[in-house]
Amino acid sequence: MLQRRSTRWIEARGLTAVRALAVLTAAGCCLGAAAYAATRGGPVDQQGSVSRPLKPRLIEHPDPVTTVVTAEFDFVQPSRPPARANPGNPLRFRCRLDRAEWSWCRPPARLRGLGPGRHRFEVRAVNAGGRSGPAATYGWRLH
Repeated sequence: MLQRRSTRWIEARGLTAVRALAVLTAAGCCLGAAAYAATRGGPVDQQGSVSRPLKPRLIEHPDPVTTVVTAEFDFVQPSRPPARANPGNPLRFRCRLDRAEWSWCRPPARLRGLGPGRHRFEVRAVNAGGRSGPAATYGWRLH
């Protein structure tokens, strides 16, 4: 019975056996990625991989205008709903100041010896697979 339905589906769309196999293989690939993600506890994105981390939330930062030459930033990763959580795979963070290179960091991030002018701090989460999420940013001015 399964063979008969498959043949009708292929004939109804005017597909050759090779093209039909390609279509079915592609569909199986996506289903396989979804099944894998379900076992890993993470949602699947368009490319079939576990989704990106959320944007971190800044919970401590300097005043918008300050004279203090040190800055401390504390940040956390917002929690996902239980169905989309990925327990056992902690996120790591990358930070940068004033568009410099990204470097690994931990909360709280302490910046010392800042010069006068405008500054911009950015932090993003990175999952166990190396995918980065969107960056949280904060800008301030040092007199």
